[in-house]
Amino acid sequence: MILICGPIFSASAQITVSADKTAAILAGALVGTGVTILSPTLTCPGNANGTFTTGVVDPIGIPNGIVLTNGDAKDTTIGGVAYYGVAGPFDITDATMPNRDNAAPGDALLTALAGQPTFDACILEFDFKAAGDTVKFNYVFGSSEYQSYTCTSFNDVFGFFISGGAYITPTNIALVPGTTIPVCINSVNCHSTTISSPCTLMGPGAPFCAYYVNNETGGPASTYVRYPGFTVKLPAIAAVNPCDTYHLKLGVADASDHILDSGVLIEGGSLSSVPPPSISAVGLPYCVRGCAPGQFIFTLPAPQDTNFIIHYTITGTAVNGFDYATIADSIILPPLATTGILYINPLLVPAVGPKIVDIGVIEKNPCTGIDTVVATASITILDSFGFRIISPAADTAICLGQDVNIIAVGDTNFASVIHYIWTPSATISNDTLLTPIATPTITTTYTLRE
Repeated sequence: MILICGPIFSASAQITVSADKTAAILAGALVGTGVTILSPTLTCPGNANGTFTTGVVDPIGIPNGIVLTNGDAKDTTIGGVAYYGVAGPFDITDATMPNRDNAAPGDALLTALAGQPTFDACILEFDFKAAGDTVKFNYVFGSSEYQSYTCTSFNDVFGFFISGGAYITPTNIALVPGTTIPVCINSVNCHSTTISSPCTLMGPGAPFCAYYVNNETGGPASTYVRYPGFTVKLPAIAAVNPCDTYHLKLGVADASDHILDSGVLIEGGSLSSVPPPSISAVGLPYCVRGCAPGQFIFTLPAPQDTNFIIHYTITGTAVNGFDYATIADSIILPPLATTGILYINPLLVPAVGPKIVDIGVIEKNPCTGIDTVVATASITILDSFGFRIISPAADTAICLGQDVNIIAVGDTNFASVIHYIWTPSATISNDTLLTPIATPTITTTYTLRE
């Protein structure tokens, strides 16, 4: 028998909390793509807020972020008494023991949302500007009031309030997906006993069991999270005008009494806004007067719900309306289309040599209003393609069974896109090469075309 021993690792706390952060640190931890944060402020006791990370095991679906609580974000001991934070194994005594009253006052917006007095509020707020027409972030809400006080008046409250623009008054965007019902203990749960009116009166469909995680002993994260219940990761979403200034207030508080703690964990880097789609353009490199038109092919990275107008500059040595049929300075892609084609139809004019059409795709910066060229492409208009047969220079006689090397030269500027063909092809070694070998069995005239 071979016995292999190795180190023993402890996984008792897969959430690590660093408490007592500044407003700038907390707000900065939330910022993702397309959002700029201004003037953050924090009204919250030191140990009631913090940043967090998870380890190899991610018990809540959020690898890092910030936490706001109406109690303690991190375990603390005061006067010889231990008070529990968010991280650590769940124990039934954690949910029932008196949690620390952090002595903070309530908050008027949270009181209005809860419909009852609030206490121990923790509030982070800031102004922001978004590059796109939507702003969103992800969060998980947990509470020690699950399950014992579900569907009661002890319904700890949290909210994400946006104001500015069309939001004349602060509007809560922490909502059950697809509804206008605020996320809270009484709206998101899987209550095991008879569901009473404090839950059902939250709105149609309440309580929403699909968004709830029972974390009591044996629960999926009971080794790592002290709250006996919490929500799945949920999105908070709001429509905004690009580059306008809005205000966001994030807060949690005790409702009705000071007892038992709740917290909201917000995903780091998830406060984001997708800017308008970027555009690319590809031009086929040539077209010939009297032949098929050239094409500029414009591409969006994703389909849009409405008509999308692509504007572009038109430059180059070719004259719009003289060397090619007149084109406008924009094209319209219909809803759900991701590509559009601009045709360059060369006009028959006296030979003037190669002429170039340059296109520069324009995007307007949503915040500065400045036009920027983000993609370019070119098409060369040719009077004709040049190619000729060098050898044999005249009719050539060979004996039956012999062969002859044919040498032709073509326009090297577009060798990668010009295709040649010899006819008849049956007795040519390769009918697409400029230098094939011919093995005729009868008198034959070979012709080269492009």
